[in-house]
Amino acid sequence: RVDRRRKELLKAQTESAVLNGKLNGLELKKELTALFYEILVMTEKEKILSEADSFYSDFLRKQELRFRVGDANILEKTAAESQRMQIGNQLNALRADKQNLLTRFNLMLNAKKEYLPERLPVKAVPEKLPDTAAIDNHLYLLRHRQQSAIAGAEYALRKSAFLPHLSFGYNNQSIVGWQNVNGFDQYYGRNRRFSSFGVGINIPVFYKVIKAEASAGRVNLLLRQKELEDVRNRRLADLEQLLITLEKDKQLLHYYEATGFNQFDLLRRSAADQFRTGAISYIEWMMLVNQSLQIRSDYLNAVSEWNRTVIELNAYNNKE
Repeated sequence: RVDRRRKELLKAQTESAVLNGKLNGLELKKELTALFYEILVMTEKEKILSEADSFYSDFLRKQELRFRVGDANILEKTAAESQRMQIGNQLNALRADKQNLLTRFNLMLNAKKEYLPERLPVKAVPEKLPDTAAIDNHLYLLRHRQQSAIAGAEYALRKSAFLPHLSFGYNNQSIVGWQNVNGFDQYYGRNRRFSSFGVGINIPVFYKVIKAEASAGRVNLLLRQKELEDVRNRRLADLEQLLITLEKDKQLLHYYEATGFNQFDLLRRSAADQFRTGAISYIEWMMLVNQSLQIRSDYLNAVSEWNRTVIELNAYNNKE
């Protein structure tokens, strides 16, 4: 019986090791996917800042020319220089952050050459939305359930130490050579076999030690069972929160895609037209242009939030 309990414990430990390997693979995929889409988002932000940098650089040259001929004042020239420098600094910082993400991405791939994310749609696609069944079958919960199974097997093994252990042995061997038997020398070859049997019973003596170990095993089992219940409740709450967040992100993206982009185009065109006709000053024009750029940047921030939520939800499907 003790051997059977020990075998069950080893089996539970082996299954736990397999689950740990699968869970590590799932976490690696999730982190790689998050890096992949974050790099795509940063690439789009880089395009926006590059356009703005080129735009403000060109406009700064025009302002400097106007300043030299007296058509622009020092305030407009200084504002143009400040805005050009600010955009340039933001672009340099973003490129540095993007390179750091690319370095992490390729280190995790452990590749001999550098890979760049393919220019796919910047928005992640949600798979089948998980439900309560996905919680119970998620690798994270399965690992905790297996830890509880290990604790149960350890407790059963420790309890079995209270029982007497029967032992049975059988031995069969040969003795080659001359042997003195009853005062006479006699030769024994390999064909002569000698057998023996042994039967025994092992009775536990140190009951206090065994009882203490069994009590500790029972406490550990109860702790693991309570931990499993707590983990399941937390994962269920996390799932509900993710589904709420997904709907919120979806509505925000719908606003930008249905309305925000139109506002961006309207602001950019109106600012250019009014500044050209002298209806607004350079400072007012710059504020409108920056507002239009902020709309595009906010949209990409919303996409980034959407991607993080989708990646977390997709991980519930246990696809390694």
